[in-house]
Amino acid sequence: MTVDLTSFIVGRLSEYTGIPAGEIVATQTFEAIGLQSPDAIVLAAELEELLAREIDVDLFLRCSTLNEVLAEIAHLTKNGSGLTGRT
Repeated sequence: MTVDLTSFIVGRLSEYTGIPAGEIVATQTFEAIGLQSPDAIVLAAELEELLAREIDVDLFLRCSTLNEVLAEIAHLTKNGSGLTGRT
């Protein structure tokens, strides 16, 4: 996925958790950095708006790390399906 998308997500994670963006590692679990469920849902909605595509609100709850989120987005968009995983 693009650096811009990664930067967007890291920036939002930083804002929600209070951890400086430079300290957020793509392999850390969202639980380890302290992402709360309500913030994860809002982040998914923000990402949906950014990408102009429908995604499941539980994307950040279903995936444990930023790398997993980016991989799922890349896989779903490459295959031409929506980001919801629905057909």
